Amino acid sequence: MLQNLTKLVLDNLEITKIVISIATPIIGAALTILIAYVLIFTDKTKFLNSELIKQRIAIYKELAPAINEIYCFINFVGHWQTLTPDRIIERKRACDREMHIYRALFDKKMFDKYQIFIKSCFKEFNGYGEPAKIKINVREAKLNWRSKWNNDWDKYLYDIENNDATLEKHYTSFMKCFSAQLGMK
Repeated sequence: MLQNLTKLVLDNLEITKIVISIATPIIGAALTILIAYVLIFTDKTKFLNSELIKQRIAIYKELAPAINEIYCFINFVGHWQTLTPDRIIERKRACDREMHIYRALFDKKMFDKYQIFIKSCFKEFNGYGEPAKIKINVREAKLNWRSKWNNDWDKYLYDIENNDATLEKHYTSFMKCFSAQLGMK
């Protein structure tokens, strides 16, 4: 009986060795395939993120100068005297077009911050076919432009009290959010 038990244990041991010798390469192959899949997926994700960042940077290069021109004109800072109200309206339209075209490439928070910035700069929806009007202190604008003021510009303007602090806050908030979308913190 001891001999039968020993033989049974040895037979089971042999079967276990055979199973292990067959299972080891199968498990190794399965792990190799799993690791390869994870690496390929990770590499693909990195590539797609890299392409997304490149596209966002291209959009930033288009939008940032236009947004800055709008900000400078309304706040009378920087190169504001080289700009005109009709140019600012054109820049707004270009920004709106780009933001709506590429909206899916950015998160909702950024689009919302863009809308808030634009609403602090322009009175929109002035009637069918009517362009947005620039929210600006018209008296201050005329004082700053002095003799260079063109009365034809009045049709592009919506007179408000000074909103420098609000505009600064919305501009900074939007630009920070935009740069965060580029991977910068």
